[in-house]
Amino acid sequence: KKLRDLINCNVVNPISCRWVTLTYAENMQDPKVLKTDHDAFMKRLRRYHDKLKLPKFEYIVVVEPQGRGAWHIHSLWIYSGKAPYLPNEDVARLWRHGFVTVKALDDVDNIGAYLTAYLCDVSESEAIAEGLNIGLYNIKEVDVDVDGKKVKKKFVKGGRLHMYPAGMNFFRASRGVKRPSVEWL
Repeated sequence: KKLRDLINCNVVNPISCRWVTLTYAENMQDPKVLKTDHDAFMKRLRRYHDKLKLPKFEYIVVVEPQGRGAWHIHSLWIYSGKAPYLPNEDVARLWRHGFVTVKALDDVDNIGAYLTAYLCDVSESEAIAEGLNIGLYNIKEVDVDVDGKKVKKKFVKGGRLHMYPAGMNFFRASRGVKRPSVEWL
C-alpha cells in the first residue's frame, strides 16, 4: 500500500514514465551486490542522460526475488515531461550485468495499482513450483495478454513477499520523489 501511494503521488501522467526491468544473466543472490550494482548503474545512467541532453528524472526502485533465488530490479523512472525513448541496447550496455527491458506505461490507468499487483503477486503455477502453500493466500483470476490473446491466469496475492529476507526494504526512491501525505477520515 505504501508503494502504491508513493507511485500514485508522483505519477501524474503515464507518458512521463518508463518502466525498466534489470535482470542478471547469472543467478546473483546477494542483496548487497544488488545494491552496489544498482548504485553504479544509476551513476552511469545519469551521465548518459547528461551526455545526450536528456531530461533529468526521479526513480522508484523495487528489488524482487525470483523463485530460483536470483534478484532483479524493477525501476520506475519519472520525468517532468514526456519520457524520452531509451533503447534497450543502450540501457543494457549501462547495466552491464545481463538483460534489460524498457517499457512505456502510456496505456495504464492506475500505475500504482498496476505495478504493485505485478510486483507482489506470483502466478499460481510458480507458487506451486516453489512449494508455497497456496491455501493460505487469496487467489485472484485475471485476464492477461499472451501473444495478443486474452487468457485467464490465476495469481497468488502477496505470494512473492515471503521470498524477501527479514527486515529488507523492498523499495526505495530518489531524493526528489514526493512522499505522500496520508490522512485518515
